[in-house]
Amino acid sequence: MKTTLLLLAVLLLAACTTGAPATDSPATPAPPTDPPIATPEPTPAGPPQTAPPTPPAVETFPPFEGDVPVELMEQLVDEAALLADVGLGDVRIVRAEAVTWSDATLGCPEEGEVGAQVLTDGYWVVLEAGGQEYDFRIAESGPPRLCPEGQGEPPIEGLPD
Repeated sequence: MKTTLLLLAVLLLAACTTGAPATDSPATPAPPTDPPIATPEPTPAGPPQTAPPTPPAVETFPPFEGDVPVELMEQLVDEAALLADVGLGDVRIVRAEAVTWSDATLGCPEEGEVGAQVLTDGYWVVLEAGGQEYDFRIAESGPPRLCPEGQGEPPIEGLPD
């Protein structure tokens, strides 16, 4: 009897430690399991990823058709935008044409200036920006001259052949 009690105690103890119910039927083997899938370890959290900044829109000068070289128009539009403190898109072309001036002052002498009375080929560009007009006069070989409002003379109209 001691042996039966001891055997019963061992069986009960074995059933308690494995978590399996104490039954008289043989244990059913567990189905095979797949090996565990390796998962990558999380990377340390850094600063949040942000998209690179979008470059500012490139402003361009207003489209125009005429005889004035593009590089010269770009320079004059930049100057008018700077003087009026506006963006390039806010500059409007009023006039942009090739002309002949009646003298070396391009029809806009500075105070006390006397220009040579010689026909001078060049350009006449008038731009509007910030509610003001900017009257640029340019000789083919010289820097632009900004003529103060109301002080300039127009170029020569139609030369005789």
